[in-house]
Amino acid sequence: MLSFLHFQDISSIYEDSFWSETPCEDVLIITPGPKEADLMRSQLSTFQTVSISHFLSTHLNQEGLLKKSELIQVLSAIWNKTIKSKSFSYFLESFNLLTEIRNNVSNKELFLEVVDGFDKKLKNFFIASYDFLESDSFFDESRAYRSLVLDKEKIKTKKIIFWGFKFLNTIQVDFIQKASSEVDIFIGLPEYVYENSSMLDWPKWFSGIQKRFIGEKKAFSNGEAFVDNLSVKADFKKKNNIVSNQELTYEWVQSHGKENYYKIDAQYFSFEIEEIKEDLKKNFYKKVLDVQKEIQNLIFKAHKKHDYKYFKLLLLTSNFFKGIDKEIIFDHFYFNLCLEVLRLNSPRVFQVGLSEESTFYSLTEALYLGQKEATCFIESKDFSGSDPQWVIPTKVLSRLASIGAVKNHQLEETFQDYFLLSLLNDKSKEVHIDENFYKDSEKLKDFVLKVKRSELENKEKIVRNYITQEKNNLNRKKYSATSLQTYIDCPQKYYFRYGSKLLKPLISEEIINNLETGSFEHGLIGDYFKEEIKKDKYDLWFEEKYASAFNIKSVDFSKYKERKEKSFRRIQNGIEAIEDLKKNFPDLVMKFEEPIQKSSFEGSADFFAYNDEIEILLDFKASSFGIPTITEVNKLKKIQILYYIDKLLSNDKSKLAGYFCLASPSSSVYFSDYSFSFQGKMIKEKKDFSEVLLKYKSFEKEIINKIESDEVHLAFSNESNVCDFCQFNNICLERK
Repeated sequence: MLSFLHFQDISSIYEDSFWSETPCEDVLIITPGPKEADLMRSQLSTFQTVSISHFLSTHLNQEGLLKKSELIQVLSAIWNKTIKSKSFSYFLESFNLLTEIRNNVSNKELFLEVVDGFDKKLKNFFIASYDFLESDSFFDESRAYRSLVLDKEKIKTKKIIFWGFKFLNTIQVDFIQKASSEVDIFIGLPEYVYENSSMLDWPKWFSGIQKRFIGEKKAFSNGEAFVDNLSVKADFKKKNNIVSNQELTYEWVQSHGKENYYKIDAQYFSFEIEEIKEDLKKNFYKKVLDVQKEIQNLIFKAHKKHDYKYFKLLLLTSNFFKGIDKEIIFDHFYFNLCLEVLRLNSPRVFQVGLSEESTFYSLTEALYLGQKEATCFIESKDFSGSDPQWVIPTKVLSRLASIGAVKNHQLEETFQDYFLLSLLNDKSKEVHIDENFYKDSEKLKDFVLKVKRSELENKEKIVRNYITQEKNNLNRKKYSATSLQTYIDCPQKYYFRYGSKLLKPLISEEIINNLETGSFEHGLIGDYFKEEIKKDKYDLWFEEKYASAFNIKSVDFSKYKERKEKSFRRIQNGIEAIEDLKKNFPDLVMKFEEPIQKSSFEGSADFFAYNDEIEILLDFKASSFGIPTITEVNKLKKIQILYYIDKLLSNDKSKLAGYFCLASPSSSVYFSDYSFSFQGKMIKEKKDFSEVLLKYKSFEKEIINKIESDEVHLAFSNESNVCDFCQFNNICLERK
């Protein structure tokens, strides 16, 4: 089944019963890009939402799908064999033509008919590229869609919702039409846009499509708006994170919760890209092998200086050269090709936390507002149509128009009209329009019934002061084992969590989450000994404690019993371990959640005990997943236990420290400076234990110095699983 999801009122669409009709695990929402996917998740967090490129490459396991940067690099080799022109601008224009044509034809016969209007050399390049992209090894976007049409069983969901698309090309329309025979597909589209589109526009190209209306029906009228100079700019020249009125633009968006962030595009790296351009210019007419060696030297120097912005871009540059024949001469064509690939692969967004007082959106994000109160900035860039056909010969364009939907300014402006009218008619939204754009647009003057004086005169000062204040707060923060480990794992993860406080642990009113479960279990192990509970009374005591802790939660009995039984066993294992320690070491003084008493540090150890001869420190872990290996600790990749040893244990007693696995005690890891038996396991002396502790002391100072001097906090991790399980991976600097 194929249906349009029509709507009028933006504020009510996410409250419609449509979203609750199908279990969220059976629904996939597809958006045009990752930015839109993030915004959609803020509205419908329980649904799986992915970008269209993610849908092709990951959801359907198209392992050979080429990114645009990879496609440009691969096709440049065909260009140099067929055209043999060293004009990079000519190549890039031809590349864009090729991809546009492929996205609008379904077979080679049509492709040949369309490209027949070009000169012979360019036609040969197009045909050679087409044949290459139809080989077994590679998938561009066009071939990926056509492959899915032929094998619709790869689509593993019951309902797909295409949301936020202002344009669908012929191949996408064909894919959606044919896939709808196997799965229910819905396409979100404002009713206003559909009614004002022509028969040549993509919404009218679907056959047998049904219509469903969501949200409230609302007649539009003209409204009122602020008109102001929106020329605030973000200037990142010379690596200074300041805001000024020069050159680089930013747009305001909301991310998670009530906190706001501004996203700055890849020009954030403009200073470093200029550096790399100058570095590359010094290597003109050398062999690629020699250029790559020079890049490796620069990588080493950048890493040594902790210049992670420059380091990141150098790594991307190095990856570019890995795909080129080492004997090729590095000329102006490859110079410009390298910069283009670098631009495409550069991190797309950099986010900085701002105040919680207001929420800012641009016009193109209006669809994702829902009932949120928001301030929307509208600049001329939001109304500029992106029409790739302007460079296509008239003869070719007419052939494309005859076989598929063609993108045009008129439809895109219809979308913009709809969003503007929606916002002007929504009293919960505040609209700010760029002054110069308002003066030049007769249509805007018709839409805006009344012009109000802006209340945002000091935007620049507000942003600058906040960044300064935020940086000072970052430096004054006490350090914990978790915060230091976070920076070691990834500087930007540290920034998100401790600098901008981008996300905070959520306490759900509905479910029992892992954070609450861990706190409950650790606390109950201590309570058992503090309350001097007898072993035969443990079962009843646990039942009462568990029911009391989680009685406000909604109960899913299928999971409640399983969760409770696991907690029961984990707490019991912890209690038995401590009982064993009491037998091994008489007269133990035991402390639970022992706080660190040092001015610049914070945190508490789960279990700390001592007598006249030994000090014991244990960190409880729910499962073996969170327990590092001895090698990781020795190499200072995981420092939590070393942090607590350094802060809590003295130098004049024997030491036993480690991670105790509550689920499986045999998976526990211990560090001790002498050998003894514990829970039927022989704990061997680690002779280099003292050396590791000494190395940690100097390493900790080094990490703190890096944090306090780091003005960039660039996303960088040597461990892939750090990114895989990071709570910030959907908004990370690395996100494309």
